[in-house]
Amino acid sequence: MLTKNQFVKKLAKKTGTSIAVSKEIVDNFLEAIQEAVYEDGGVSFLGLFKIAPEDVPERKGTIQIGEKKGQKYTIPAHKEVKATVSKGFRKSYEEVEVKFE
Repeated sequence: MLTKNQFVKKLAKKTGTSIAVSKEIVDNFLEAIQEAVYEDGGVSFLGLFKIAPEDVPERKGTIQIGEKKGQKYTIPAHKEVKATVSKGFRKSYEEVEVKFE
């Protein structure tokens, strides 16, 4: 898996721009995605992925370790950001044949 810096270098090479310019593009892209999730209810790239907040209902939990083990508590309702990979992208990835040499 690539780190952000490795991805920036790959983007710079692919686009013929400097690493600094590519880093700024990636940073702005990530910031725009965060803004879309918080302000617009998410973002969807058809054929690639969707990122959106989802409501998580209140639920009960049980403490598993420590002095209070077994004690029940309530996890309040909240929102979580969910990322979903598109079916087409997932399928194309699964179809890639892995060859060992």
